[in-house]
Amino acid sequence: MAKDSQVFNFISEFPEEQESLLYLFEISGWSKTDLSELLNISTSELNNYLNKKRTFKSDIQERVVYLIGLVNQGHRVFASVEGFNKWLKKDNVYLDWNSPYEMAKRLSSIALVCNMLNSLEFGDLS
Repeated sequence: MAKDSQVFNFISEFPEEQESLLYLFEISGWSKTDLSELLNISTSELNNYLNKKRTFKSDIQERVVYLIGLVNQGHRVFASVEGFNKWLKKDNVYLDWNSPYEMAKRLSSIALVCNMLNSLEFGDLS
């Protein structure tokens, strides 16, 4: 999970907010519906952000950065977008039979999902 300084540095790499959102959309393989759910916004609001018709709310950019970190870590662990997204949507006993996807809808739980990926990467969970 990214530290605050890493989030700031990552945000500063994208002079326009929408660039980071477009990047997330491209690397994640998620539908606009999935992405809007994970960002806690409507699909029409997401489209407005993607089309640069609206500036970001204060929490959206932070959420985008954390989700980029989650996706990058998932790709590393599963070696594919498809494998990661399949795992993300599957109910998990360690999450009281919720899916990591459902957990990632809350900003505070993205770290929990990242910790699960760390455990998978090093053989602690299946």
